[in-house]
Amino acid sequence: MKGLTERQRAILDFIAQFCEDNSYSPTVREIGQNFKISIRAVQDHLIALQKKGFIVQTQHVSRSIRIIKDLRQKEHILFVDKVPLLVFKDSTKDIFAEENIGSYINIPEPFVRSEKKYFAFSVSDDSMKGAGILSGDIAVIEQSDSVKNGQMAAVVYNDAVCLRKYFEEDSRIRLQSETPEVQSVYCQNAVICGTLVSIIRTYVTND
Repeated sequence: MKGLTERQRAILDFIAQFCEDNSYSPTVREIGQNFKISIRAVQDHLIALQKKGFIVQTQHVSRSIRIIKDLRQKEHILFVDKVPLLVFKDSTKDIFAEENIGSYINIPEPFVRSEKKYFAFSVSDDSMKGAGILSGDIAVIEQSDSVKNGQMAAVVYNDAVCLRKYFEEDSRIRLQSETPEVQSVYCQNAVICGTLVSIIRTYVTND
């Protein structure tokens, strides 16, 4: 793409692949470690990528990089999908019932694909902060009734939806948190709703 240096291309590709593999973006430090460059150099490259319209990021917020244009794709997809943002007002009904839909949000591809189904909900605690996911973040979930061991999934447990790493063990299910302050849950039954594909974070300044 005209206007990008070779290093900027490499960083953009690294961010895209990292997001695809982990469902969240890398930190500035992780980018620096991968390319063996300083944090200041990484920040300069990220500023350049943002000015050129390839990424957006929230200053002073970890793992907030979002790719707008992915060089690995032949075309830049601009389609915006309508994703229900669930609020879970009535736990006695199906989570996708109309009563549990608070609003709809628009998410540009490639974060979602038009041929798949998604929903989103607000993360209620800091149990996944070790993975860069904080209370108040919006988790975007691809609907599915099965996940691979170790994937980050939205799961219904005790009439509530939570975001955890999902593990099926010999005689139980482990819903693993990513912080020592919140214990992992062990249970016999949990309903899988889907896998995490993206995190949306709003940065609020105190003026």
